[in-house]
Amino acid sequence: MPFSAESFEQLIRTYLEPLLAGQRDACRQVIEEAISAGNDARSLLNSLIWPTMELIQSLYREDRISISSLNLATRLNRSIADQLCAKLPRGTSKGRKVLIFCGDDEPEELGGQICADLFESDGYEVRFGGGGVPEDEVLKLIGEWRPDLLVMFGTLPSGVPAVRKLTSDLESRSDLTRGEVIDLLNCQTAAGQFPLLVTLVYNSTRLPELEPLGADTRSRLESILRAGLDHLDAYELTAAGFAAAKSISTADQLLDHLNQEIQSAESAYTFSPVHADRTLTHASACSLPPPVPSRRTPSPQEAALSGLTPPSAARTQSTSQSAYLHPGRDRPAAALTSYARERCREPYG
Repeated sequence: MPFSAESFEQLIRTYLEPLLAGQRDACRQVIEEAISAGNDARSLLNSLIWPTMELIQSLYREDRISISSLNLATRLNRSIADQLCAKLPRGTSKGRKVLIFCGDDEPEELGGQICADLFESDGYEVRFGGGGVPEDEVLKLIGEWRPDLLVMFGTLPSGVPAVRKLTSDLESRSDLTRGEVIDLLNCQTAAGQFPLLVTLVYNSTRLPELEPLGADTRSRLESILRAGLDHLDAYELTAAGFAAAKSISTADQLLDHLNQEIQSAESAYTFSPVHADRTLTHASACSLPPPVPSRRTPSPQEAALSGLTPPSAARTQSTSQSAYLHPGRDRPAAALTSYARERCREPYG
């Protein structure tokens, strides 16, 4: 007889102990006994494997298990999931296609894989792209394969509040409509997002009109953005509420430091134009705490938004765009939007 919700809670506790110890035979025995009791693969994936994955991540965020226990449990749980997915029945074809992508972390990979296998079991034709796929390649695959349904599976939104606050401030500076900066960034490849963000910040100031050629304020703004966005990585595996609060706090510090640097540069060039080539007195070093070393390799999307694109690449790309993107240079702010829309209509490939 299939288990009730209470029975699955007990099963999770029974399964968790050998899982954290990496005891493969013991974990398989738990699964075999659950199947013998009348539970099918679908119910075990939904009510045991995935909830256990969430529990493991929660225990790690709360420092109740070590990273070795996390790795043992995560990999063994994924192996068990593979075996259960092989037991799923195959339904009659629905004649519909599903394209699935996910984040780079293990919970997201596992969740995306389970989604893919459940869709396939239900009669869909499935393509699972996994994590780390640049946006332009996602769009290209959508255009080539023409899926009926696109699924994006993600579970670590710790950086969202900071990005939202930063883009809202940028829209206010540049007289853009709400959501317009996100739309512009989404039209870029992963590698192009951070350089465009730097360009938008720089061109939202008066510095393009005030600074002489060769001035380095833009590179300092880039460094501030890089340090602030890098710092968000420290909160990816923390509790959701804590991560959101720290994300907003980081954004506040980042915006304060950007404003301080911008005001310092604008004041120097405004009040001492004959000495515009002098060395400026810049804002003090960014007061953000150093980022915690990442426990994983970031995806291309995260790498772009975290500022891992080399500064030289950022300068090369932004130079070619700056004439279009600066709303103060004889062009209305709408020029920024029309340029981005033109880029969005370009064929990918």
